[in-house]
Amino acid sequence: MNGRLPDILPTLREISIYKGHYGSKDDKTVGSDVTLPHIFKKNRKLVRHVMVVGAAGSGKTTLLAKFANMTLHGEIESLAHIKFVIFIPFMNFNSNEQFTFEELLVEMYYPHHHKKKDEVFEFLNDNQEKIIFVFDGYDQSGLSINKKSCQSIGLTKRASLSTIVCNLLKSHLFPKSFLLTSSREYAVLELPEEAQPSKTILLDGFSYADLDALMNEIKIGRKTMLQHVKDHPSDLQELCRSPMFFHFVRWMLETKSKSELVYSLTGVIKHSFKTFVGSKHNTKGPEVATVLQKLEKLAYIGSVENRVKFNVKDLAACDLYNNSLLFDLQIRIKNGPYYHLFNGTTDYLFIHQTIQEYLSALHIVRSVSIDHFNSNVTTQLMKNGTWAVLRRFVTGILMNEKVSSDMDLGDLSTKRDSLMHHLALEFKSLNQTLGQEVNTTVKLHHLTTLLSLVCEMDGSHAAELTKYITRIEVLGVALSYEAAHAISCLSRMGKGLEALVLRVADVRPAIIPSLFHKKNQIEKIDLSINYELALNGDCNLTEVLKVKKLKRLILHRSNLEAASIKCIAKALKKRKSEIEILDLRQNNIGSDGVLPLLDTLGHITGELHLEETNLDPLGARCELHLDPIHLQKKLDELCGTNSSKLKIHLGPNEIYSPECYDD
Repeated sequence: MNGRLPDILPTLREISIYKGHYGSKDDKTVGSDVTLPHIFKKNRKLVRHVMVVGAAGSGKTTLLAKFANMTLHGEIESLAHIKFVIFIPFMNFNSNEQFTFEELLVEMYYPHHHKKKDEVFEFLNDNQEKIIFVFDGYDQSGLSINKKSCQSIGLTKRASLSTIVCNLLKSHLFPKSFLLTSSREYAVLELPEEAQPSKTILLDGFSYADLDALMNEIKIGRKTMLQHVKDHPSDLQELCRSPMFFHFVRWMLETKSKSELVYSLTGVIKHSFKTFVGSKHNTKGPEVATVLQKLEKLAYIGSVENRVKFNVKDLAACDLYNNSLLFDLQIRIKNGPYYHLFNGTTDYLFIHQTIQEYLSALHIVRSVSIDHFNSNVTTQLMKNGTWAVLRRFVTGILMNEKVSSDMDLGDLSTKRDSLMHHLALEFKSLNQTLGQEVNTTVKLHHLTTLLSLVCEMDGSHAAELTKYITRIEVLGVALSYEAAHAISCLSRMGKGLEALVLRVADVRPAIIPSLFHKKNQIEKIDLSINYELALNGDCNLTEVLKVKKLKRLILHRSNLEAASIKCIAKALKKRKSEIEILDLRQNNIGSDGVLPLLDTLGHITGELHLEETNLDPLGARCELHLDPIHLQKKLDELCGTNSSKLKIHLGPNEIYSPECYDD
């Protein structure tokens, strides 16, 4: 064990983030999982522009690099004609000057050779269909692509980088070429229609099966990583689904005792960063602390100005230039292909954007004055989408005392109270919004980013903020693992959530463990019209029945068959408390599914709905018919129990209940 790990990719799923509802009739591929070699295929045809979206640390850059390498080596059959891959991090577009597409393209493809630029451009222009542009990290670009910046231009017209990139995206420039782009989701939600991709792929983390296989390969002490993670709260497993945080959690488990662990994004980053710095510089404590605080300031400047690249002047402004520790403390030099085009500056950036955001959060908590925090920073934290991850870290430091207790940050009470006040306003506003359906990707993204803050808090702060939210209803929007985990944090740590409705939300077996825990307080769960809810008889659905306070379970029209119903019946028998309503309407459960249900009637006190439930012997669909005498006998056995008033609905006018008589 602990040798070379298997090469496992995160789950790739096609989603619709611009057209509202999931699974529209004219787009049957939305919601389906995709393999990497086929991401440019849609309905058996090639598309021009594919965008990969994913959370911090989800592996977007690695995936794009892998795809570019596979394409160059002819491993992508549908793109076998591609001969030129132009891989550019969006962060390199950091100039306010104007350029022509011609000079920009030549610099992308053949930097430093300006004498040959006419010849190079003519060659590329004649071979557009053999080119794929791979642009990584739109959220790091600082570009402003909107209707105003998307006016059409020619090849030789000078324009801003935003205008040039938009013309490339909307197929006005090099229309025969292909594009693969990546971004955190928030940054591309408002792209104008003409610049939107033909296909959007969500990088949705390792599947649970793949994650278990990975963790089983790693030995930590006498146990495998899998055994360690299973011994901890499920938050740790959810963090491991992110490729970057998988390694951070592994590192944390190898270096920290169980009592020191904090099961949050902030906690894992804190332990990993602190361990790294301590292991490399354990004899230079004071000097390291001084340099780190300067790096925190630099990181904060980047957050305020929405950039990830820094120059010599930036370093000098933070008294960092020529410091011998600089490059060991998570910063590196980047000389991009635009070194000459953009005035020959040497660029510096942190090893990963998430590290920059963590250090920026530390600066906010440690060094920003309370007046500036109240007047400016809290507004940015609440309203600025680019600060979403930063907001999680600030919340995780200020509102989880186990994280901040040993960080030497001084008195945090004033900033904690201020953040608590602003978050309370946000959660109250969210509660009013949740009176309506969450039925677009934009609404679901807002819900997810706000609820993810709950995952960073300790129990007392989480309970105080989430008491306002009593109901969540998602309709027609595919639920990601990230969204599921955020909702789970609310229902597990909050005290107010009573109803969770996820209808037509592409809820699948693998996502169920993210959503439901024994500590959930939910009384009503509606998972109707999720056609892959129990693939091949998968029993993950029974996790729902572990929710102790559950009273109503609605599984209407979810493609459930006999194997799934047997799992549900078995789980019902194990519950210590009864449920009031079980709705299985319009599921093809068959006689093999109905009979196990009849043995669980004593665990249902109100209603069992079986309307339009089909038997399917030998493939012939027909209405469900039960022997009324046998059914009535089963029901009469319930007299004198909590289920004595149970009603079984088989049709509009076909209702059965126990015939009980008082002595």
